Formats: sequence, structure tokens, C-alpha cells
Amino acid sequence: MTVVKIPVQNDPPFYSFKIELSGTVYILAFKYNKRMDRWILDLKDGLGNDLSTGMIIQNNVDLKANFTGIELPEGRIFPFDTKFEDNEMIKAEFGNRYRLAYVTE
Repeated sequence: MTVVKIPVQNDPPFYSFKIELSGTVYILAFKYNKRMDRWILDLKDGLGNDLSTGMIIQNNVDLKANFTGIELPEGRIFPFDTKFEDNEMIKAEFGNRYRLAYVTE
């Protein structure tokens, strides 16, 4: 099993960066939806083309579970609570208490 910690932050409300997952470069774009009170992830290929958009980031839920596509990374992307509680994620704790990981079997 390989675990890659995905560096996330809770400020600014929109940001993106390139990251290599399973040997392929992807762009992860994060945006905070104030009305929903949720972080949203858009996954893009290395050139910026959308692969999967609108993934709602929820504690302990595999973000790719409801999305398919041959271009998606093979592993799972999921947020987790470093305190191992099952609480709702809050904006100010994303990147601190709540982290994001990419896991391959």
C-alpha cells in the first residue's frame, strides 16, 4: 500500500496545484462553497482538462466513489480526521485537523 499526503489548505477559498499520483501528473483544484459550507474538488489532467468536477469533500468518503473514467488515478482519494472522530469537516480545519490522502493498494 502506498499513501501520498495531498497538501491542502483552508485559505484562500480557491486554489489549485499540480501533483503526481501513480506516475501521472494531475491538477487538483479546490474551492470552498460558502452556501453549502463544503470544500469541492475538481480533478484535471496535467494540461488542465477536466476529468471529474464537483467532488464534495466529506470526512472518510472516497472522493472517486461516484466518478468513473479511464483517465482518473487508480487509487482512492479521501479526507480523514486526524483525531479519528466522525465529525463534519469545517472550513478552518481543512489542512489542519482534516487532511487529504491518496491511497493505492
